Amino acid sequence: MFQQNYKKKFNIKKETWCNDRAELRKSPIEGYGLYAVSPIAEGETVMICGGHLWSRSDQKWLTEARYFTVTPLDDEFYIGDRLDDPISMKNYVNHSCDPNLWMLNETTLIARENIQIDEELTIDYAVFSNDDIIFIDDCQCKTKLCRHQITLKDWTSKELQQRFQDHFSTFLNKKIQDGEHLRTVRRDDILRALNRTKESSGDELQLLNAIYRSNDSSSLTKGHYASYAQLQVWVDEQRSLYGIFNHTLVVKPTSTNDYPVAVTITGLRRAFISLIKKHSVLRVSLILNKDNGCLEEVIRPFDELVEEKFSNFIISRASTVAELEEILYDEETNRSLFNLQKGIICRCHVILNSTNRQSNDGLLQDKDYIIFNFHRCCFDDSSEQIFLTDLYSTYMSQRPGAVESQFSGCSALENKKDNDEVQRKKEFWAQLMDGSDSIPNLLTFFTKKDQPASLRTRIPYGASLSFTLDPDIAKQIINYAADVDVGEYLGLFQVCLTSYYIYLYKLTQETNICLGSITAAKREENSELQHVIGLFDDALLYRFKIDPKQTFVEQLISVKNMCLSIRRNAYLPYQDIVDCSSNSNQQYFRLLQNMFTLKVINKGTNLFTLVPKSDRSVYSTKYDLSLNVEYNKAKEECSLSFSFQYSTDLFQHSTMKRIADRFQTLLRQLFSTTFNREKQSIYELSILLPYEIQMYKNLNTTQVEFSESLKPIHEEFFNRAHDYSQKLAIVLDDQAITYSEALFYVQKLAFHLTHKYKVKLGDVICQCAKRSIEMVVGILSILACGAIYFPVNLKEPQDRFRRTILNFNRKFLIMYSGINQDYFPSEYSQINMEQVLLDTHLDSNDFFHNYNNVTVGVDIDAVALPTSGTTGNPKIIRLSHSNLVSQAKALEHTNIVGNCDIILQLAQCSFDVHLEEILDALILGGTLVNLQNEKYMEMDYVRRVIRSNRVTYIDIVPSVLEALLDNKQGGATTFKTIRTICIGGKFDLKPTGMIGFSGKRL
Repeated sequence: MFQQNYKKKFNIKKETWCNDRAELRKSPIEGYGLYAVSPIAEGETVMICGGHLWSRSDQKWLTEARYFTVTPLDDEFYIGDRLDDPISMKNYVNHSCDPNLWMLNETTLIARENIQIDEELTIDYAVFSNDDIIFIDDCQCKTKLCRHQITLKDWTSKELQQRFQDHFSTFLNKKIQDGEHLRTVRRDDILRALNRTKESSGDELQLLNAIYRSNDSSSLTKGHYASYAQLQVWVDEQRSLYGIFNHTLVVKPTSTNDYPVAVTITGLRRAFISLIKKHSVLRVSLILNKDNGCLEEVIRPFDELVEEKFSNFIISRASTVAELEEILYDEETNRSLFNLQKGIICRCHVILNSTNRQSNDGLLQDKDYIIFNFHRCCFDDSSEQIFLTDLYSTYMSQRPGAVESQFSGCSALENKKDNDEVQRKKEFWAQLMDGSDSIPNLLTFFTKKDQPASLRTRIPYGASLSFTLDPDIAKQIINYAADVDVGEYLGLFQVCLTSYYIYLYKLTQETNICLGSITAAKREENSELQHVIGLFDDALLYRFKIDPKQTFVEQLISVKNMCLSIRRNAYLPYQDIVDCSSNSNQQYFRLLQNMFTLKVINKGTNLFTLVPKSDRSVYSTKYDLSLNVEYNKAKEECSLSFSFQYSTDLFQHSTMKRIADRFQTLLRQLFSTTFNREKQSIYELSILLPYEIQMYKNLNTTQVEFSESLKPIHEEFFNRAHDYSQKLAIVLDDQAITYSEALFYVQKLAFHLTHKYKVKLGDVICQCAKRSIEMVVGILSILACGAIYFPVNLKEPQDRFRRTILNFNRKFLIMYSGINQDYFPSEYSQINMEQVLLDTHLDSNDFFHNYNNVTVGVDIDAVALPTSGTTGNPKIIRLSHSNLVSQAKALEHTNIVGNCDIILQLAQCSFDVHLEEILDALILGGTLVNLQNEKYMEMDYVRRVIRSNRVTYIDIVPSVLEALLDNKQGGATTFKTIRTICIGGKFDLKPTGMIGFSGKRL
């Protein structure tokens, strides 16, 4: 009835109405938008928003509503679309800082000006903002009035209020008239300062420090200022719709067979309520004081919680694992379980296993579970053992233990720091984090390609993947850590951390690595906090530079020294640490997304046993990737478990499975008897998995048994000319010759060489490396004579060419018209190929039979290639006929190149690859496409040749490939016919160049 009255009051319709002169089209910027199909006059109604009503108090809209459709009607009600409703047209009204729509009332959008045909209908989100959603995004409107960043508190801007006058929603108009925007300035400062993104300005971080450091106790109303950690948690919760702030403990009651005292539901409830009374932190409220703009921590008196205390104790039944997992998922991710303003920040959920349950006597059995859930503003990892110990003692005595130290607010501790000591610690962190902007983001090596652009848009759903080391390996690590001589915990922490550094280096080849970790520095330095529950954890950065040539022991010593130095300087808020780095604002989130933690699980109490995270499912994560090491001393034989907790928004399960398997492989290798940690360098370690090792062995087994014996190169070509006599063999722009024509010219030149110049088997014939059909004919003719082909690069210095061929006995030179003959020594027999091929006197049948007198074996040298030498003198690489023919046959055998392929000769003629391109094509019966000698680096020309000749195979270097893939120059259509690309060199293409083609994707 109450909702019906509101619908009548605000004239709320069930569905959104849209003017029929608005049409849905694809937006040139992103997604879709509404466009005018005919003119719309100023003041004309364009849309009346309908939808469902939600009350602010029950907060059901957080899980039921379509996020960006929710707008406030007044202080009590929201209107918006349900998630299961059809997407309405109001979803497609995009933002603009200079819009052509604005508000008439709570639900009506009207034209701000005359709107022309094809003009997009836009509105400034500031005119109907939802105050309860903390949101920052980049603006893409690109208008002259663009403010570059959108927040849902923009309505407080005086400039926008003057621009839109009273054309905000009725709700916002009332707030502006009442001066509400003036009272929210300090609150906005906190929200903007803590709602950081990589693109936000560094001034906001300085503003946060000013707000936090300027806390004056004289302005307090009820309690203490919240600590920096609490302030961060509170603001993170305001800007997130998902529960990443629940700290869950899963506990199993001990079986009555193992311990004579049973756990009863009544006794557990009584003990839990007693602990809430004992530990005042479990009754903390965080309240934003709008008068001074500060977040205050108020301890609620226990009497005030009488009405709510039993609502924090829940009993459920589960008969299957799926039901148990569903309950655990809700406890870990449901943000509505707690109320920070009321001080309801902890709860106990008893899950009874209803399978084969014989009685209903209120006794817990060993198959039941107890979930203790705490808001992170009051509980950290170091509080777990304190809570369980107190729970046991309180349960056994049925009364609260003596209060040794009440929680009085960490902010008081933070303000007691000595300024000189703080300055010294800041100098240490400034030195450690010097050049931190060069630290690579290792996670980009493994994340999904479609990952969110920034942390602010990432949904913090998480999962975990765990493994437990073999007892022998675990014992080796534990014993080795005990010899580090810094205590059991620190020794194991440093050994595992060093192993993880080495693993990340092996995985990414990056040597500059920064990991985050959590430590309870405040608790360690203050004896009063040893038995007090609270949020005392601090985030620390462990930056380390790997030296691959060092041994594990040498790396461990360096890590040990670094860890000890960090612990001596640990008592600083994380913000102070980041401020010591360069570009601190950009580093705030990035440096703390790859975490490492070590947790020691001691023997539990006789009544309650903690279930480690490695033994249960995890559904949320605050960080992108965390490696959590658990040293479980509660079991009969101590065990080491490693759990990778990761964001499912960024990582695939299959990727994390490989990462975990590789790390396990490294640990086994590192602490086995086959690896000498004192003498062997860490680069000798391998993270290959067994199946990958086998794959490498299979790949390296390259021997192929061909059905027929190998023949010399020219004989293979002769056979292809017989098989494909009328097929195009060589193409160069408008010129082309068939296999039969190519055979004729090859035999003609070979006859001339053997009869006129008396070329013999093993002679070296130099040929000018100039792209042309004649060059290809010359190569085959040289090989048909049994001679050795030696390419001459005319761009090389003359003296280098002379030194290269000093060891050759008989020297001949095949050259072309227009080449400077003074480049070559006079003792060379110079042959002008063009004159030979055009000499009609040689066109008789006699010469076709004489050259066959030369018998060429497959094992004699076919090619001599010059290469640079370390001594300064060129070196010669010799390749036989069998080498080149075997390679071509192998490519054919693996279907990389075949007789149906059109191969582009792209490589420079001074490189060995040009031989592979030419000979592979002609040995296998394909078509060779050549390029003009002067244009082979002109990308437009190369693209045109590829498209016009429908090339299917290219051998290319990454830099040239990237130039060809330039979409602005038509690169997207260049590779439509390509079947195979062979890439040599460092493959580092930009994402914009990764396009598909008719074969496999790059």
